Amino acid sequence: MLHHAEDDDGIVRLGRHVLEKVLIHDVARKLLALNQALQILLGVTRLAASESFAYGGDLSLRGALERASLVAVSDGRYLVAGSVELRWRALRQLWLGSFELGPFVDFGVVARARGQLFDDPAVTSGPTVRYVTPVGPLAASYAWPLRRPQAIVTREPRAMPARGRFHLTFGGAY
Repeated sequence: MLHHAEDDDGIVRLGRHVLEKVLIHDVARKLLALNQALQILLGVTRLAASESFAYGGDLSLRGALERASLVAVSDGRYLVAGSVELRWRALRQLWLGSFELGPFVDFGVVARARGQLFDDPAVTSGPTVRYVTPVGPLAASYAWPLRRPQAIVTREPRAMPARGRFHLTFGGAY
């Protein structure tokens, strides 16, 4: 999707080009879910922090605070992020839903320039418990960092704590 808009100050912006791919494969009672995103900001000379790409939080990189990568890269123009989950439906048709258990791995990297894209990636992993209801899933996850970007650790270690972080979400990205 490519957006074109002109700001009040006359700057022409070619907006965000977003490529998302979701693959879900159900085998018996196990489910493998993959989610990946590539986002590139084109044609922008000045970038506000609110428009900068960032990772971190409940739905992108568990184990980090919301938009934690802004600590290291405040004007990110390139983002690669994704998640891999192995979901096992432990209890089906329990009251109004089913319980799912499983491990996950999340990753993310953001950069100002294409050449810096994979210089300092973040990777987290942990378990998740999900109660899937007719109105959406309720999930509790705990993520530990497998790799913390040096720029985040040096500037604001609380943005991605070494001891990990708990996440509680209602709904889901995929």
